[in-house]
Amino acid sequence: MNANLLVRINAVLNRISRSYSQLPALLFFLFMMIGSDASADDQVVIKITDPAPVCFPQTVDLTSAAIIAGSTPGLVYSYYLDSNLTNVLANPNAVGAGTYYIKGERVPPSFGMAAASIIVTVNPTSVGGTIASNQTICSGNSASDLILSGYTGNIIKWQKSSDIGFTSPTDINVTSPTLSSATIGILNASTYFRVLVKSGICSSANSSPVLITVTPTVGTPATPTPSATTICQGSTNTTYTTSAANATSYTWSVTGARNIISGTGTTGTISWSAGFSGQATISVTANGCNGPSASASTTVTVTPTVGTPVFALGSASTRCQGSGTVTYTATSANSTGIIYSLDAASIAGGNSIVPATGAVTYAAGWSGRSIITASAAGCNGPKTVIHTVTINPPVGIPVFALGLTSNRCQGSGTVTYTATSANSTGIIYSLDAASIAGGNSIVPATG
Repeated sequence: MNANLLVRINAVLNRISRSYSQLPALLFFLFMMIGSDASADDQVVIKITDPAPVCFPQTVDLTSAAIIAGSTPGLVYSYYLDSNLTNVLANPNAVGAGTYYIKGERVPPSFGMAAASIIVTVNPTSVGGTIASNQTICSGNSASDLILSGYTGNIIKWQKSSDIGFTSPTDINVTSPTLSSATIGILNASTYFRVLVKSGICSSANSSPVLITVTPTVGTPATPTPSATTICQGSTNTTYTTSAANATSYTWSVTGARNIISGTGTTGTISWSAGFSGQATISVTANGCNGPSASASTTVTVTPTVGTPVFALGSASTRCQGSGTVTYTATSANSTGIIYSLDAASIAGGNSIVPATGAVTYAAGWSGRSIITASAAGCNGPKTVIHTVTINPPVGIPVFALGLTSNRCQGSGTVTYTATSANSTGIIYSLDAASIAGGNSIVPATG
């Protein structure tokens, strides 16, 4: 009869350096049961050293001599899945994680046995996991917490780097799956973060990196161009440009009643009110991180439209033929200057004009009509007006149709004495005082 069928050793299994032996009294009992062919030896001792952990998918060889070093020599070993030693382990040379059982027996005619447990540790492969999540913040601001999930193993540390390859990473000694905003601190440049995870003896694994993008502070716009310009009242739309570092858009404004500016980019376009004149201020701010920015501005002077000139002497005048100089001055609202000119016929007749003053010098023999033109320069100009001068020749000495003398017989009656005169505008007749005193009379208009 096999002594192993009568004795089952159920030991309390310890993990490291466990030793098991049969008591001498039990050996004696077994010796009596199996007969004189068996011989009782010293107690059987199995000393177990659990194998070192391995990394999945590696396996452990339970038959390794290192596991049973220090046990009773010469034992025959068998391996089991259960502590009752009933479920035989088919392949003890390659096992995964778990608790296994080993039985050591003496070779007949010696007898004796002992059993012990072997604990096999297989670490799962390290998995770095995923960090939530990418962020975009403004320079000088705090980021939200970073949270690692889906990892396998222990967190060794967090790291940050300026490049996705983590060429020269900076270690962050945090072993929690959450990297707090306070720990991240204030960022002034875009930064990558990752986590180093290690499962047991397995090689460490990096998490997928996450990027916190830091957008620089928006700059102050350049002074809009063209700058400090002058335009005329009623001008068509005018365009102004600017630029600012890190701007996402722009806000334009313009002063002046009913002036309108449009645009949200680097260009602002003004629609000028037809009735506006004076100085307008064009301002722009840049939008973006930590914005809006300070304002940049320029001024535009809108000059009113030049008025039509008005001559001091009106639209027309007359003068008598003869040499001399007459100045014809005109005024014009919003004019930058008035230039005078004389018609071609008058110039051909020997007359002349000073363009800057309107002074006309007449030739002695000139008569007829002269036209002086005043041209006012200015916005939306020039504006012109004319002044017409009629130059009358000298009146001639009247000549009576009856000559210088005539005779008539005394007596009542009416006689008309007519005269003519070159260049005359009218002839008035009169009678001497003695004739009038004698009772005679004259019609002044007719003679």
